[in-house]
Amino acid sequence: MAQAQSNYVDLYFLSENVLKKQVIRSTLSKVINEIPNGQQVHRSFLVNPSFINSISGNTRKGTIRLNHIVDDIPISPKHFLGVKKYLQK
Repeated sequence: MAQAQSNYVDLYFLSENVLKKQVIRSTLSKVINEIPNGQQVHRSFLVNPSFINSISGNTRKGTIRLNHIVDDIPISPKHFLGVKKYLQK
């Protein structure tokens, strides 16, 4: 998962089954170009779709839950139906 904050991006990843966080100086759009299997779900969130555990809410106020991440991730109306369709496969 990647969370953008201005010109910094918080990267969350698993290393030896332990969740790690690394902050890099970059923009989310640059990270999207570098991570081909990432799925943007919100203007400031990028996730690995294979780690999506569930989706809840509706197109106006939706959230997703990822494996190994405690907090819910907001999902924008623009991306809600695409993620829901991906999960139904």
